[in-house]
Amino acid sequence: KPYKFEFKLDDNAWRFILSLNTNPRGYTNNPEVEINYSIMAENYINIQAYLIEEISNGQVTKSSGWIEDASATIVSGSIPFQLSNTNGQKTLRLKLKDQHGNPSVDRNWDEWASVDITLDTQPPTINLNSNSEISIALGAIYEDAVVTASDNIDGELEVRVEGSVDTSREGIYRIAYNATDRAGNAAIRSEEHTSELQSPD
Repeated sequence: KPYKFEFKLDDNAWRFILSLNTNPRGYTNNPEVEINYSIMAENYINIQAYLIEEISNGQVTKSSGWIEDASATIVSGSIPFQLSNTNGQKTLRLKLKDQHGNPSVDRNWDEWASVDITLDTQPPTINLNSNSEISIALGAIYEDAVVTASDNIDGELEVRVEGSVDTSREGIYRIAYNATDRAGNAAIRSEEHTSELQSPD
């Protein structure tokens, strides 16, 4: 699903105040975002145009340009915007104009209202300190492998382990290691353990 933002506007003399709220995490693996806005004011405000800019490392990396579309921006609605494909933190800033050409401001009367979002499309990396296939003597003590997971944005991640090895019974056992970053990218790696009767050395 697209990452959603909510905008609320209040009437303030000849200008209206634009405040931004985002979903708590601020991370997405989908570059297609959707901006939802609603107007709350004593006087009716008809939004006639909008401008969205994406800022990365202090530079404007993408802009919608001023788009006039009253049919899509009356009282409430949604504005689609596609982030640039570069992973990392971005600032989205929004400016609106009403039917009289009055521009929006944020709560601090700044020209732009802005919100940060991090695009992360790269899954984590899971590292094992053992071979993917291991043979274990029947009845021996099984010790879990040392597994770590790292992510390009989040750094070190928790690894979830699924499966177990019963060394009292011969068989092939599969252990899966999973890690998920804050943007929802998932990685899985598995190893196969064979418990078998082995002759002593």
